[in-house]
Amino acid sequence: MRRIFSAVLIALAVTAVTACGRTPIGGIATRTNASHQAPTLSVLCRAWGAELPTRSRQDTAQTQLEIEAAYDAFAATCPSHADLIPGSS
Repeated sequence: MRRIFSAVLIALAVTAVTACGRTPIGGIATRTNASHQAPTLSVLCRAWGAELPTRSRQDTAQTQLEIEAAYDAFAATCPSHADLIPGSS
């Protein structure tokens, strides 16, 4: 459940980045704040992809639905990183 919560937080961060036309959260970088820019969409997607839950034979029906929802949200938000979804290769 903690992984799903983490995935949701990352999804919100990715959505915030893409909703702003890929402008880093916090606006345009200036000389004084350039070192504090938000991560790029690719970096966020790789981090989220590394934390995607994996399936298990012991998964309950509810867990299976939650994992599928996490995979669907990831695929919709990060289509160029779909290879990070466990079992997608």
